Amino acid sequence: TQSTWGYRYCMKALIVLCILLIEVWVVKNETSLACLACRRVVNSTQHAIKSILTSKVVEYTLKSVCKQSYPEEMCNLVWKNNALVEINNVVTMIDPTILCSNVKMCSTPEIIPDRRGDYLKRVLKRTPPNVKKHQSNKIGSISTLKILAFADPHVEYDYEEGRTAKCAEASCCRKQNPKTDKKEDRAGPFGYTGKCDLPPRTLEHFIQTVINDIQPDMVLWLGDNPSHVVWNQTSSNHLHGIEHISQLFQHSPYNKIGSVYPVLGNHEGLPCDIFDFEGKTHQWVLDGTGKAWKPWFTKESYEEYLRIGSYSQLHPDSKLRIIGLNDLAYDSANTHLWKNATDPWGLLVWLENKLSESEKAEESVLILTHMPMDGRMSMTEWAVRYNALLERYQNIIKGQFFGHNHEDSFELFHSFINKTKTIGYGTLVPPLGTFTNHNPAFRVYYMDKETYEIFDHETYRLYLKEANLKNKAEWKLAYRFSSHQNYTVASLQAYTDLVEKLWTEIEKTRRFRQMFASEHEGWI
Repeated sequence: TQSTWGYRYCMKALIVLCILLIEVWVVKNETSLACLACRRVVNSTQHAIKSILTSKVVEYTLKSVCKQSYPEEMCNLVWKNNALVEINNVVTMIDPTILCSNVKMCSTPEIIPDRRGDYLKRVLKRTPPNVKKHQSNKIGSISTLKILAFADPHVEYDYEEGRTAKCAEASCCRKQNPKTDKKEDRAGPFGYTGKCDLPPRTLEHFIQTVINDIQPDMVLWLGDNPSHVVWNQTSSNHLHGIEHISQLFQHSPYNKIGSVYPVLGNHEGLPCDIFDFEGKTHQWVLDGTGKAWKPWFTKESYEEYLRIGSYSQLHPDSKLRIIGLNDLAYDSANTHLWKNATDPWGLLVWLENKLSESEKAEESVLILTHMPMDGRMSMTEWAVRYNALLERYQNIIKGQFFGHNHEDSFELFHSFINKTKTIGYGTLVPPLGTFTNHNPAFRVYYMDKETYEIFDHETYRLYLKEANLKNKAEWKLAYRFSSHQNYTVASLQAYTDLVEKLWTEIEKTRRFRQMFASEHEGWI
């Protein structure tokens, strides 16, 4: 009868449901019916969303919004070279492996080697007592290492004097832009403090100044070399800028510096911020930059760099180790990371091993990377784990150097064990580039050769209004940290004290803000 048939149907459905539940809560393997069904649904959803996001309707809508502010040609290139790549990366986040494990229908993949709590417990349990650092102030002494750092050159090889700095595109002063007779809107011979990138002429003058006047013992090159024309870039013009800067340092008459330590920036990805750690689509970045930088690498660090985009190298005739990190591994705008935001290519494991080896060898360490580790632009899990390593190895890490923010600043790192205690600081090197509203700058650090402690730094600046008016570039000392902020040495204690006083002392705050903004005319 109909009622009997209905009863039997309900019982079969109930049995199937029970089997599925048992599989979900007990079996949870890759061949269970629940797991297979979940993955099929997620795959279908993924394809449907991708079809919608890449449809003509969405393309027309996004281009129309873009055209409200920018020229049509630029918007078309943004869609072709940037948006489609980002859409594809975001859609791949709808990953059957991840989602189906999150809803407990498949087994959990081994993506995160240590959960946060376990990681912190493991790393921090071996933290040694803090050793009071010896500080000295010996600028000009034979026992001083002079370290030059520059970041964010963003060189525009299409820069042309006389072009407008007030164009419709997102970056101006290029030969593609119209000429102008308005003095205040005109690209000058050495640059423009607006939405324009650095002319090659100014870059070359900077390197001449470094070699002839500064004569550093080493150079830290902190990344972001391409221009801000992110909508129309290729792998060849990305590498051209890096090859050009490398050759200026390596070849006569500028080849007087033996040790240059470079790192990648987020603009070295193509599109900007994008680097695929699961495939080989971005190996050209490591191959091309590695070739340009090979003269500065040892055989071991060169091979390391080609493999993971990071390297560890002992500075000649010293116990000072330089560790250069690939910031694209923790760049929060790198959509390739959104599926596995913790440790692509095992770079944190690699960093921990290198720090451990340096500790055993009684070495001191400098860490170079492009993006700051503040958890705002860096992936949170990476930032937390990095902070734990910094706390664990605070006695051997003598300096951290960042760029990216286009500001003259610093950041403090706090202890997990004692929240009120600062365990380290990192300095944000002011930009060599001018984008946007910056006078070009570089930094010189002074290090005690015996203790490898950094005890002061000086910032040099090219004041563009004056340079363009005189048609002559002069890099001038903008300030020395110790005298500018009235500290004996540039120590962790000085930076910690400065943060506290910036809340209460108006004059310190004014001086800090002035340098933070590269002293351009509108800094107030």
